[in-house]
Amino acid sequence: MDSFGDSRLRSGGNPLLTIEKYAGWQHWNHDWLDDESLVVTVQGQWRTFTVVLMWSIEDASLLILCSFPVVLEACHELDIYRTLNLLNLASDSGGLTLDFDAGIVTYRKLLAISVDQPDTGAVSCAVLHDVTEFCDLCYPAFDMVNVGHSRPEEAVGIALVEVAGRA
Repeated sequence: MDSFGDSRLRSGGNPLLTIEKYAGWQHWNHDWLDDESLVVTVQGQWRTFTVVLMWSIEDASLLILCSFPVVLEACHELDIYRTLNLLNLASDSGGLTLDFDAGIVTYRKLLAISVDQPDTGAVSCAVLHDVTEFCDLCYPAFDMVNVGHSRPEEAVGIALVEVAGRA
């Protein structure tokens, strides 16, 4: 069930309630941290992503943090950070951070949501999908630089290429 226009995803109020339903339909593990925070585990093509979603009714905003592990070697640190910067330039509305010592990359996106909007849930689910898809594209760039010894520009160019046409 990937239809974000589905009437079952149309709801006002707390978008996390709809995201919880959507995660269930996708068979993704999910758990509430508290009334305003939900953790969803999404299996991508390359990695498993841990997504923390935090709803703020006061700000009418949804903070999405999508994290994934990467294997990093200190000898490639400068190239890894260059890769991170190039990926951030390619992102239109979020940003990547890197905890080099822990080997964790986190993509952070803040979404302003009108609680009066009838399709708040559908919009939130679509953004969750977009965030995890972007992270799934980013992972190979880090791997190509760290393990494959590619230049950051080359790795990012290859990782972010959209496939066109039909096979």
